[in-house]
Amino acid sequence: MMDYDAGTAARDNFYEGFNCSQSVYMALAPLLGIDRMSAARTAAFLGGGVCRTREMCGAVLGMLMACGDADGNTEGADQEKKGKNYLDGRALMQQFRDEFGSLTCRELLGIDPAKKESAEPEARTEDYYRKRPCSRFIEFAARSGQQFILSKSDF
Repeated sequence: MMDYDAGTAARDNFYEGFNCSQSVYMALAPLLGIDRMSAARTAAFLGGGVCRTREMCGAVLGMLMACGDADGNTEGADQEKKGKNYLDGRALMQQFRDEFGSLTCRELLGIDPAKKESAEPEARTEDYYRKRPCSRFIEFAARSGQQFILSKSDF
């Protein structure tokens, strides 16, 4: 899997019609031994900035979920590991923020905060993909996640 490019895989998932979170999580799933459809189901509610509320970017959420699968705390009382996870997650989020200026879907897409969007997803047309910068966010998040996952000794 050394020549696997999660960024390209994530972009391809997006163009297949998956939401941003699904696209990233599904692209990172093979590195984690998670099957593609399980990853798609797990991240299904997180697109559009979480259920199209335009809050936290779904690409970031997909990346963080995968990184948690790679190195997440599994003992409730393990405060040290929990703190390490939070630091690692913050660093990943900061990389994304440094690259794109925000972690918020609404801001990344330039959507007026006063605009209320329905939960109805937009049709995936050529125009949709042409006006959406999401593929850049997805590729970056997937590549950052891949780098983190591969940096763990178990992977």
